[in-house]
Amino acid sequence: MSVGLRQIYTIGYANHENYTPLVQVLSNGKDAKVDRLTPRQRAQLHCYKLADGLLHYRVDPGDPPRVVVPNDEDLKYDILLEAHDAPISGHLGREKTYQMVSQTFWWPRMYKWMAHYVKTCETCQRVRPSGHASAT
Repeated sequence: MSVGLRQIYTIGYANHENYTPLVQVLSNGKDAKVDRLTPRQRAQLHCYKLADGLLHYRVDPGDPPRVVVPNDEDLKYDILLEAHDAPISGHLGREKTYQMVSQTFWWPRMYKWMAHYVKTCETCQRVRPSGHASAT
């Protein structure tokens, strides 16, 4: 990840009410003031880690950590554009796009975002075989 993109993520974490305290606690290690976290954040703290300034999230303990995407619509759309619309991607459907993106990235309600993105993709709607209810 480029330095500029890493900075965008860091700023995104700093401006997000949920991620800011998590980053602070994870940065401070043993000296962390966990009591500043909400009960929900404390319960989910084991799912997060901080590496090279990027917040990572594990859905399940055995899963590889995924980079947490800040609540920035432009970043999310850029990720989906690269994964779904790029010539090498070939306008994969909802499931394959989700599988590909979710190996590296995570954000709340990501599947819903992905479904909406693919469903509203003009290219997919234009070339979809007739008789299909929606692009999946």
